[in-house]
Amino acid sequence: MASEYLKDTVGDILARGLAATCRTVPSDPVEYLAYWLRQYADNVREMSQYEGEKAADRHAKEKQAEADAEAKAREAARAASLNADLELLANMNDNTWGAWQAAVDVITRFTSANSVYVANVSEEEVPDPELPPAEELPPDVPEDGADDPDVPFAEPEPEIPEEEEEGEEGEGEEAKAEGDEDGEKEEGDGGAAGEEEGELADEDIELPGPRPFDYSKAFLEYVVASAGEDWVSRYKVMQRPSAQDAEAAAAEGEAAGQDPKPMMFRMLDDKLTSLYLPDVMLKRDEVQFFNKFPRVGAFLARSLLSHENEVKAILCVDTVKPPGHGNPLSAEERDVIERAAAAVEAAMVSMAKEAKRATLARAPYAARVELQAMLRELAAPTPPPEEEEPEEEKPPKGKPAPKSKTENAVEKEASAAGSGDAEEEEPDSDADVPEEADDTEPPVVEEPAAAEAEGGEGAGEGEGGEEGDAAEGEGEPKEEGEGEGGDAEAAPAEEPPEDPAAVQARKEAEVDVLEKKLMRLRWEERQERRKRVAARAELKAQSAVVAEKQKGADKRMQLLRLVQDAVRGQEAAAMRDLRTLCRSPPTTFRVLRAVMVLLKKGNKAFNTWTNFKKGLSQNLLDEIVDYDPEAYAKLETEELQRIWGYIKGLNTEEGLKLLEEECPRSSFGAFLLVFLYHCRKTSVALRALHAEEAVEREKEAAMDACTVLVEGKKEACRDMEADLQAKRDELTAAIAAAAEASAHGAE
Repeated sequence: MASEYLKDTVGDILARGLAATCRTVPSDPVEYLAYWLRQYADNVREMSQYEGEKAADRHAKEKQAEADAEAKAREAARAASLNADLELLANMNDNTWGAWQAAVDVITRFTSANSVYVANVSEEEVPDPELPPAEELPPDVPEDGADDPDVPFAEPEPEIPEEEEEGEEGEGEEAKAEGDEDGEKEEGDGGAAGEEEGELADEDIELPGPRPFDYSKAFLEYVVASAGEDWVSRYKVMQRPSAQDAEAAAAEGEAAGQDPKPMMFRMLDDKLTSLYLPDVMLKRDEVQFFNKFPRVGAFLARSLLSHENEVKAILCVDTVKPPGHGNPLSAEERDVIERAAAAVEAAMVSMAKEAKRATLARAPYAARVELQAMLRELAAPTPPPEEEEPEEEKPPKGKPAPKSKTENAVEKEASAAGSGDAEEEEPDSDADVPEEADDTEPPVVEEPAAAEAEGGEGAGEGEGGEEGDAAEGEGEPKEEGEGEGGDAEAAPAEEPPEDPAAVQARKEAEVDVLEKKLMRLRWEERQERRKRVAARAELKAQSAVVAEKQKGADKRMQLLRLVQDAVRGQEAAAMRDLRTLCRSPPTTFRVLRAVMVLLKKGNKAFNTWTNFKKGLSQNLLDEIVDYDPEAYAKLETEELQRIWGYIKGLNTEEGLKLLEEECPRSSFGAFLLVFLYHCRKTSVALRALHAEEAVEREKEAAMDACTVLVEGKKEACRDMEADLQAKRDELTAAIAAAAEASAHGAE
């Protein structure tokens, strides 16, 4: 076991040592063998250490290679990502501020700077026009022979040039001569060529070259910024120093040997494309710090130039501490900033070419002409249908001509007045009311003196003897059990019987009074019914007026909806136009401000182009196309004056040309002018309709009041007829009693 262990571990080494000792034959074999073994052990240890170092070096090289590969991959990915972002940035052609914001995002993502912002080079905008006096506002309805001052300008239809017409005719004749197949081929080739000619490529569009610009009235507005630096966009506008401040700054600058002009404006005036300061603290007399607090860090400004070499904005990057790191920007970082600025300029050139293409195509012009044609067609009055007049039927020989309704009503009213117990008509039927019949007012009925004397106090208190009869009835003896408590002892003493002849005379007088009162009540009823007939006629006439006004309002609403649909069709192009403009389009902005007053958006929220672009959104355009003309009537006089002041004088051929030049994709201002006109006209029609509807409601109330009076008179007539019938029955009984008494007296 031990021999095996020694053999496996040191047997081979000892054998090699012994062999070396035999070959050498030293004087001291033991010492030599010990030396050999020690040397062998040192060699093995050094070899092992060498192999370990070699393996470690190889491993380190492998790790470094992997790290280098990863770094190269990351750098390649970063470069690819940067190139992709810059390519997307260069292809952004629908939003200038959006392109600026994209450049800011690219710079913050691929550099160490976290404070990036863009200052728009703005100019003084056109001041608000003076408000015209209220009496100069356009009238709701123009006077006879006068033109509507704000009627949409009638644009002529686009004409086809004569050369194109002749060319088309020639091609048609050649196609017919050569045959159908060849003609189809030529037409197809012509169509493809036409499409190519209609859609110009970017390289085929020539833009104007560089030219000088005057920035003496320019000022700077910070419009976009990196995340966390939004406060910069809310910072006050950077203006040029006033004359006094400029003189003082010039004196100080000359004394210090520096340029007194602020650095940002020096870039404009000196036409500097780029400006880099490794440490702004060294130039603190030239740099304007936010909040007037000097700090340490680098600053780079890059002018964003248009195709005409006009400075549209200034891209600013700083590492000022805090919040930045305060170190200078590396060459690679400055290169990223330069490439981002170049991509923005390429995007702005692309936007300019697209605007030029839209200017050549003039698509909104054709849309405006089409809208005017549709409005004229819809607004044209509808001719009334021709109605054939019916021939009058002649009555046959031997038969009398039919009576008119008035004659029948007169006869019916006369018969109704002649008989007291005639049946009444339906409550709402006034067809039997005569218009020209003799209807003299009956005299006022007075109670006869004899009736008052004989009837006692009860007869004198009631009208027509009704209350007298009631009092007389109260004085009659009650039957047993009818008094309070049912005691027969409470019955009054019996009075002596009245003379039957006196009773008959009194009853005849009462009947005569009631008949006369009934006649007067029927006369009053007829008068009320005549009033109701007149009220119904007035209501019918007013309803016809309301129906006519309703037709006019409906027509106006249809016209307005048509205009709103046209505006809705231009929304996308208008959004593109407005978002690609860096500065205020003066003519279009006047129309837009008028629309903002119409929408009651306030004057301060949209008083500048920068504020308007910040508030520009799809929801704002939707508010325009969904505007309710009923709200126009709620505008104050000052608001109407402002609207009219903004758009006054724009509705001309020259004004429409300016609107089309400023927004070539949509000519949005021209469509909004038509929209404002139809809003006002629709509001006028609705106000007129509501006024007539109010009159109609008054007429309805008047007719309802007449109906109440007529029904009251009819009810009174029915009650009086019942009383009269009762009195007639009493008179008949009195006559019979008088006759019986007379017969007894004769006997």
